[in-house]
Amino acid sequence: MTNPSNHIPHVDWERVDPEDLSLPDSRRWLDYWRSLAEESGAPPSRERLNVIGDRPALAPLLLWAEVLEDGDYLYRVMGELVRHYVGFSLKGKKLSDIDLNGSDGFIARKYAEAVSTGRPVCSRGRYGFGDRSVAREAVVMPFAEPDGRIAHLLIGMAFK
Repeated sequence: MTNPSNHIPHVDWERVDPEDLSLPDSRRWLDYWRSLAEESGAPPSRERLNVIGDRPALAPLLLWAEVLEDGDYLYRVMGELVRHYVGFSLKGKKLSDIDLNGSDGFIARKYAEAVSTGRPVCSRGRYGFGDRSVAREAVVMPFAEPDGRIAHLLIGMAFK
């Protein structure tokens, strides 16, 4: 899908409890993060992350964002299926520089919650494309540096 307007298409988004995720890939993302998390419940270190090696089928469904000191987020990696549904690349862009079609606050709050709690934050909604829409779920998963600081977020997407 192409998105010539370069803004995130959407119809509606809502926060959901992780246990209420309904799409299989969302469950796979959550299970993967839990398999990497520390026994203490602390978020996993980014050194443990290896989506390509551990869960290659999920790689096209990811976003990898760096948590910036000013509270913004910089997208470093974007899976091909995410790009397909969004309609343009987010790679190298800051969250604050993207036209989020009115969802700026919702997305920033999800990311900030994952950073502050060290726990996954989940949502569902629909991307709208004219007369067609696609169901979407997202799992925002925090990853820690050796000092315990959350410096990266893995955003695992699922579409139907």
